This record gives sequence, structure tokens and C-alpha cells, in this order.
Amino acid sequence: EVAAMAWAPAPQATRNRSRHVDGRGEQEGAVPYSRVPIPIAAEAAGWIASLGAIPAEGPMDAAFATDITARFCALAYARQGSARVRSAVLRPAGEAQSQPEVVEYQFHGSDNVGKAAHCVAYLYRTGAVSMGVGVVLALKGPSPSLNQEDWVHALKQATEVAAEPSEALFPDIADDSSADQLLTRAKVHSLFAQHAAMLRYRMSCCSLASIRGLLEDWRAPSSAPHFWAWLCTSGAWQWCVVVG
Repeated sequence: EVAAMAWAPAPQATRNRSRHVDGRGEQEGAVPYSRVPIPIAAEAAGWIASLGAIPAEGPMDAAFATDITARFCALAYARQGSARVRSAVLRPAGEAQSQPEVVEYQFHGSDNVGKAAHCVAYLYRTGAVSMGVGVVLALKGPSPSLNQEDWVHALKQATEVAAEPSEALFPDIADDSSADQLLTRAKVHSLFAQHAAMLRYRMSCCSLASIRGLLEDWRAPSSAPHFWAWLCTSGAWQWCVVVG
């Protein structure tokens, strides 16, 4: 499915925040996860700058970086329809003849919205000075209300570690003696490996034909046949952040 949509940045009054009153936490202006707004391109650019400014050691004010990260995590739950693959071209609301700033892709592992793996991907136009594309991959985790089977399977496997060992996180290089040993030895829960494989399959079934012209306008042309090939192409994007 392909759609064109318009959206606006979150009003300051609706940002998630809390205060401490009489020894108890009291939420003020809380936004349910299902209504979290998609960050606009300017917010995404500020988020990348704030992430890059986080020092290896020492304190810093990371409120903005945390806010946008939490919003992207919530969008992995809120932005999932019944289609296995869905895309939408987004532009800021309220601006006359505004140009598209974001492309949203939804990848789901099954026809059941409450089951299987789910990823929401955002392709951001990075700006007028340094044209290109930035990518956010927001992965949905298991939740008691949305994905009970994941929890049941995970808890079952936790008691059967010896009988069912974890899988290699990067199977393509598991036997490569020249690769970084930290990567070749990395293991992942077998259920999550299945989820990742299904998401890769969905991405490899998603043609880029509908946005190829838009990528050219953003000075990020690509001949990649599908989303997964594009994501793995060197130089296709300027930055990529994975949250979940």
C-alpha cells in the first residue's frame, strides 16, 4: 500500500513530561503511545546532533535525545497496520505546497497485527545544505497486550537453553577468520533471529520503484531493486539509527 500524508510536529504542550508531587509521581500532559507524533525532519536532524554530542563519559543533558528516541520506540507499536508492507510519503502539515520530508515503511511478519515481528522505517531528507537520506529503524518488542506468543516462546526457550542454543547474530561471517571475532561470536535468541529473517524477507519484497524519483530529488539516487538491498548499499544513506 502507498499513501501520501501530511503531519505536524508535536505541540510543546503535549510532550511527555512528569512532576513529583507529595511523594508520588504525577503525569502531566501525557500522550498515549498510539498518538505519539512522527518527528519532523528538523527534529530528526536535532536528534542526530544530540546523539553525536553524548560524551563517552561524564554527565550531560540528554532530555531531547531521550524524548525523540522514546517517540520512535512508541511509533514501532503505534504505526502498524494489517498489511505486510505499507509505505507513505509524509510532508509537514499547514505549509502551502510543502515538499515531502519523510517516507515511512511498515514491515510486518504476518497478517495478524498483534503477532510476529514488526519494524517501522523512516527515510528522512537530511536538509538543503547536505542533501541525502537518514534512516531510522524502529523495532517492536513483545508486549503482554500485543504479542503474548512472543513472551510465551521466549520464557519457554529460557528454560531450554541447553536443548536449543542461540543462533549466530551474523551467520554470513560466522566462519570468516578475517572478520572481527566479537561479531563472529555474537549470538542472538533464536526467536529474534527468526523475526529478523522475516523482516529481511519483507524488506527484500519491497520495491523502491515508487520513491526512486523522490530519492533523486533528495540527491540520493539509487538503482537498488528493493528496500533491503538499498539499506545494505554503501553510501545509500548518511546516517542510520536503530531503536527498539
